[in-house]
Amino acid sequence: MRWSDSYILREERLAWRIIGDQAVVINPRDNMLYPMNPVAARFWELADGSRSLSGIVAILFDEFEVERQVLEHDVQEFAAQLAEKGLIGVYAEAGSGGEKAKT
Repeated sequence: MRWSDSYILREERLAWRIIGDQAVVINPRDNMLYPMNPVAARFWELADGSRSLSGIVAILFDEFEVERQVLEHDVQEFAAQLAEKGLIGVYAEAGSGGEKAKT
């Protein structure tokens, strides 16, 4: 499965808050604080399990002034970093009950 076809879901155990146009995510498992800039914060809001990564990119492209190719690369890299840290799940199907994608 390609990253762009995967559905992205924030992990439920995390505490997070949108403050202005930025976000702060706290992972209680490792007591780490993750501040997010406006684009990352919007990604975080959209990572509700109902959208594929390509769907999230489409929304971000409409909302921010950035080249599409750069955005696609940066969002995929950001999603990979979040998944590696256990902050998001990457699934083959929409919703949270599906099988994790093999990316």
